[in-house]
Amino acid sequence: MFVWILVLAFVCCGADAWGPATQKYICHEAVKFVWGVDAVGECLPVRDPEFLTEFCESVYGVLGEEYEKKCLAAVGDGVEMHPAVVSDAVLGDSGNHLDFGGCPIHKGSAKDWVCGDGSRPAYETAMKWFGEAESAPSLCMRIYDFCVGASYYADSESQLRQVRYVSNDCVGNIEESIDRSVEDGVADWSSNQLCVFNNQAKGSEHKFYQQRMGESSGTVNRIIANLTAIGAGIKSMPYRPGKGVVVLANSIDYGLASDFIKYLKEHEVNVVHSNASEFERLRYNQRVIILGGQNSPEGVGGVVDKVLSAEQEESLLQPGATKMFTSEGFWQTGQKVIVLAGFGADDTKTAWSNNKDKVLAAVKVISGG
Repeated sequence: MFVWILVLAFVCCGADAWGPATQKYICHEAVKFVWGVDAVGECLPVRDPEFLTEFCESVYGVLGEEYEKKCLAAVGDGVEMHPAVVSDAVLGDSGNHLDFGGCPIHKGSAKDWVCGDGSRPAYETAMKWFGEAESAPSLCMRIYDFCVGASYYADSESQLRQVRYVSNDCVGNIEESIDRSVEDGVADWSSNQLCVFNNQAKGSEHKFYQQRMGESSGTVNRIIANLTAIGAGIKSMPYRPGKGVVVLANSIDYGLASDFIKYLKEHEVNVVHSNASEFERLRYNQRVIILGGQNSPEGVGGVVDKVLSAEQEESLLQPGATKMFTSEGFWQTGQKVIVLAGFGADDTKTAWSNNKDKVLAAVKVISGG
């Protein structure tokens, strides 16, 4: 499990504490600091329905069947599923974005009814999503789970999510003002307004209070710093074995294998492409296909060299060679690793073309049908 040492200041709301532009900014900045700029472009957002359907399984694990159904319906309708805003825009679980770990109200007699009972649904839900990120099957799924968690975590840090009975538009106005500053690239901003709180509970006296509230760029910067620390603890965790097949290949061999990938997908095999750097955490998957031999560039050859015997590698050095090798339980019990390789890139293409039916049969056996 995850253990983090953070400096937290919990100070939160009747509506959204952070608008969509701000939530996306928080997500993108934290991902950039932890996984790099390229990961932002690759994973935010993903539009592949197969990936998003698998993401809905994470929704089920954290929030339950009701929210999974909402997620799947949105995937079917082609709704953009950006992880930073999916909880509000698609799932609508506003109650889980409240956090009463602290109380920002100044007047003692108003604290009891304006602030909550100490429950922390936003923070607790964020921790569940970070747990999902720890055991994600791939880089983009890890980033998705992380950014959904980040949206709850960001709300747990906001004053506007720790109060109830807001009766004017102060929260919406503050949110819109902050979003404008973020979209305009303003580095040092603040937004505040007088918030009015009214509680006319049935059979009790009317309770009224007002206080100026708001947020500043300092809060967002602190949130990003804390999320970066959390992400650093998650980044190097092994990916859990996924339901699909991991295809390890350099950019040339993978580019030449588009028909092979299409063939596998048409037969309901979920394909996860991996480069050599990502493969260290994907190698425990139950089904692994490697395209290329021991001389394959971009680090793939180094992986192949561990899998193949000296005799098998020697056979690939013959001009025109096209081979399929299978290894059982190499990195994990019950695992099947298939190497499709040839003398050159075109020969590797011939290797998978000649053996694609055998490969499909092998990976289908492992998946149970």
